[in-house]
Amino acid sequence: MLKHERKKFILNKLSNGQKILIQDLCDDLQVSDDTIRRDLKELSEIGLLEKVHGGALPKSPIPFEYTQREDYGIKDKKIIAAKAAELITTGQTILLDGGTTNLELVRALPHDLEITVFTNNFPLATELMYHPGIEAYFLGGRIDRKSRVTMGIDVIEGLAGIRADMFMLGVCSIDYSAGVTMRIREEGSVKKAFMKSARQTVALSTSDKIGTAETYVLCDIEDVDILITDNNLSEEERGKFISSNVKVL
Repeated sequence: MLKHERKKFILNKLSNGQKILIQDLCDDLQVSDDTIRRDLKELSEIGLLEKVHGGALPKSPIPFEYTQREDYGIKDKKIIAAKAAELITTGQTILLDGGTTNLELVRALPHDLEITVFTNNFPLATELMYHPGIEAYFLGGRIDRKSRVTMGIDVIEGLAGIRADMFMLGVCSIDYSAGVTMRIREEGSVKKAFMKSARQTVALSTSDKIGTAETYVLCDIEDVDILITDNNLSEEERGKFISSNVKVL
């Protein structure tokens, strides 16, 4: 089989949204693992997949810019947000990052709920101003226009000394073996600071982001306490997260 035919075969396999294994490709295509590794490396270099140990994962399907992400998968985001809102009780301190599902979470919070929220997300901070029971703090720093969040040392220092009850983590890509991964390296430093400042990390992710990977690793899956997703997650995938001590809602 010619190289371009092998690559087409690989991409077709990935289009189903599942991890592909080098050994399986070797068996299917009757070529050596060195050949498959070279094919995966070349496809990774042009951004068509993400290499992981023993194989490859598809890239996240979500758009890059915040304005494009707001309405992406909105029905599932509202369901996930409603489930996340059930975890929050009066008196808690909650950390919210730049994920667009967090915007729906704020909209889903009961009006009689009294909590404290820290965020680095501009649209979310604006939404928080209209909630009568929330004491909101905006974490300043360098503004990233595409993601509508602040980044850098100022945000990280702003989180110092905070011990929040929960961090609601907006997810770009998540996989039981690859962990939580991201497109923007600098944003990862901020998300790590959020995680460090919270007793629990709750990942909010539509199921189409599960089983995908990006370039920069935020954390291992064991660092996530709870995963909230939609009903499209397969029982097999659910079991893999549960085996890593992640509670799946």
